[in-house]
Amino acid sequence: KPKDWRTYAVSESEYASRIDFWELGLESHEARATMIRTDDWKYIFHERLRPELFNLNNDPEEFNDLGEDPTYETVRQRMKDMMFESLRHRRTRTTRDATFFRKRAEAALRKNDKRFVFIGVW
Repeated sequence: KPKDWRTYAVSESEYASRIDFWELGLESHEARATMIRTDDWKYIFHERLRPELFNLNNDPEEFNDLGEDPTYETVRQRMKDMMFESLRHRRTRTTRDATFFRKRAEAALRKNDKRFVFIGVW
């Protein structure tokens, strides 16, 4: 088990092509949700709709949505904070490791090339 193992899972969904999102007053790019789940809670963030929150211990079938219940504001905020953390630390690069980019930057510095963004250079 890694030392920095997360205690949650994150999932994203776009539903513009699956439901009548226009009846909700949403643009297609707004018809998406991000879910974060721990052992105890499931929180779903919608860009323009209210959040959803489920207590998975007391309600494993997710029948009782606590997304607007003021009693659970602290839980919603904690889940939202974890979601933001996961987005900040998300690694989207899978083709090159850190060593490759470090060597590339060092080579650029040796050439006195101060461009650290290489557009169109592969």
